[in-house]
Amino acid sequence: MLKICEVCGCEFDVESTRAETARFCSSYCRGMASRTPTKTCPICGCKFWRLNIRPAQRHCSCQCAAVGRCQGRMVICENCHEPTYKELAFLKGHEHHFCGRECANEYQARNKLEFVCKICGRSFYWSKSRVTQTNPTYCSVECRYADTEFMHRVAVEANLVQQHKRGLNRLELAGREILERLEVDFQEQVLIAKKFLVDVLISKCNLIIQWDGDYWHGHPRYEELSERQLRRKKLDASQDAYLTKCGYEVLRFWEADVKQSPRSIERQIAEALC
Repeated sequence: MLKICEVCGCEFDVESTRAETARFCSSYCRGMASRTPTKTCPICGCKFWRLNIRPAQRHCSCQCAAVGRCQGRMVICENCHEPTYKELAFLKGHEHHFCGRECANEYQARNKLEFVCKICGRSFYWSKSRVTQTNPTYCSVECRYADTEFMHRVAVEANLVQQHKRGLNRLELAGREILERLEVDFQEQVLIAKKFLVDVLISKCNLIIQWDGDYWHGHPRYEELSERQLRRKKLDASQDAYLTKCGYEVLRFWEADVKQSPRSIERQIAEALC
């Protein structure tokens, strides 16, 4: 027959002849019962024996101890108005309480505006104050980065910012002096067709001038070009072809020529001016 020890709470098997008198599972628990005064559980009110190995024991069982640790209270969900239990930590500093995340999101979205994500098509909500600051186009950062048009625009803008922050290099400054002697209106570091950043644009003649560094653009004086220089030359050729189709005339001048023969370059630009 199984009985519950009055000291440790464990089940123990006893013979039917001792069913009425057996109270403890072992001699240790019987000794503890004779030496340790009884305590009263503050939760259920039952009497129990405190073990010497657990002097701070206040409850008769783990279930009562778990109830005793609960210092929160029942509150009403602001969204669905159902009662829910909240711990003490969640009660402090919170004016509104919810039974779950779904109710919290629904309550927060009650005064927000609904939008549809450009990429995934999912609906999302923004507050009115936030809408006035930015354009609600994407529901998340992942969708924003998945938009190739956005990433292209960001890359172009970053390139422009970097160019203006760094300023013109020595080659571009030398080219500026040539153009200033011609007394012609020109623009520097101009984005064409939202795709190419050119060194100089003379808009009245649709004339584009590129100042090419000898090393980076692969000057013919280099007998063997590196893989990077070859890629740059192919890119320059495709860029010139694209700009020509757009109606621009493209002139390219090497760094060595700008430094050694500025007057010759000045004459070539003057001839190209309409």
